[in-house]
Amino acid sequence: MKWLKQNWLKKELTIKSDILVVFINGFIVMGGVFILNGLIARLYGLSILGEFLLLKRTVVAGAAIVLVGANLGLPNYLSRRFQRSYGDAAMILFISISLPLMLLTLIISKSIFTGASIDQNSFWIYLVYACGICLQFLTFALFRGYMNIIGASIFQLVGTAIIPIFCFLFFDRIGEVLLYIGVSSIILMLFAYIWRNAGIKITIDTIRDYKKLLTYGFQRIPSILSQFILLAGVPILVAKISSLENVAYFNSSLSLLRLSLLVINPVGIVLLPTVARRMAKGETERLGPEISGLIHIGLFVSLLSCLWLFIYARVILQLWLGVVDDSGIFILRFTILAFPFYTIAGIARSPIDAASEKGYNSLIYGAAVLVLIVSFLAGRLIGIDSLISAIGSFNLAYLVAGTGSFIVLKRFFTIKLWDYIFFRDLLVGLLLVVIGTLLGRQIGIPDIVSGIGIIFTVSILFLYHLKTSNSTWLYRLRSLE
Repeated sequence: MKWLKQNWLKKELTIKSDILVVFINGFIVMGGVFILNGLIARLYGLSILGEFLLLKRTVVAGAAIVLVGANLGLPNYLSRRFQRSYGDAAMILFISISLPLMLLTLIISKSIFTGASIDQNSFWIYLVYACGICLQFLTFALFRGYMNIIGASIFQLVGTAIIPIFCFLFFDRIGEVLLYIGVSSIILMLFAYIWRNAGIKITIDTIRDYKKLLTYGFQRIPSILSQFILLAGVPILVAKISSLENVAYFNSSLSLLRLSLLVINPVGIVLLPTVARRMAKGETERLGPEISGLIHIGLFVSLLSCLWLFIYARVILQLWLGVVDDSGIFILRFTILAFPFYTIAGIARSPIDAASEKGYNSLIYGAAVLVLIVSFLAGRLIGIDSLISAIGSFNLAYLVAGTGSFIVLKRFFTIKLWDYIFFRDLLVGLLLVVIGTLLGRQIGIPDIVSGIGIIFTVSILFLYHLKTSNSTWLYRLRSLE
């Protein structure tokens, strides 16, 4: 029973195992959030659920900015030599910058909402809640930096789902719930952080690393803001120029697009510290084939998913939303065309952040936002339909983000996109989707049945091919360490 004696919170695994751990944890967290939302809706009503989700999304969106990107800088630097002074510096940054920023935000918000229906005393509760979320981000980043993905995943699960579920079960008022979520998160995350970092000390190294974290993170704030604009900007445009039904269709399409985060997020979470550590050891050449393999699998899955969603758009919308029209089908089919570029940009983001202290992702995503705005205005200027302009600008923006990310990635690593066997396998996969659809319709099988059958068949064939094939791109996936 040797495995029982191991400290799993501090255990290092291979890349494949780390990605699998984060992937499984992502599904568990998603299930926990689903239970939490259902619990809130039944016990407190939809209005309280709406208030909680709005606050949570606002805090989560602002956390990386308030932390000045320390949640990215910490795993990048710490993973290189496991130098604990970076953990010390990140906590000092939180105390000296993040806390004052949150307090300033609180004061400004109170002055803006004076006389509104919002309870002024609630703002202090929001501050405690925000502190808990930010400390959860920092603790997650610290465990990532020490390459302890199991520990990072456990504390993410506890902070995101378990603590809120217990608080909503045992307390009656939303103010009390938020306060106890915040207090519980602060206590637990502080304890975990100090325990894993073996305390907090201020030394000359800490001051030096504080400056490095601040510089690194500050250059990535434009990237964080730009990524938010890319996903939130177009729905706002659609809301201004089109009907509420089209807004619902577009947001639903984005939800399907963001499901790819279940695959992209585990890769990104693992790649940032792994790439940084390998580069510190002088193993850059080894990284090229591994990143190439991840890009190949990302393209394979995203292109097949894109084709499947394009074909079965009507069925998906009917099952999901209950109603569907031609406008909704158009929106889903053409929004989902961004899927491959969204995937490439997502996979490339962490290796780029690890490879250079410069904020290349800020330039990439800043250019994408610029293209989004310019192409939309240009479309309106020459008389193109507003909805088509919005969707077209969205696709162009992610084309720029994906292409730009790939170009910058090739600057640091030997990435080989062209692989005859890969494109052959990709073509076979695409043909299987098309042939399966045509065959199902020819013999009268309902689209939903044939669609699910295609997913099942292609998945089984791919897993068998992955296990038995000696092709280069699949071998790279099997050999990840």
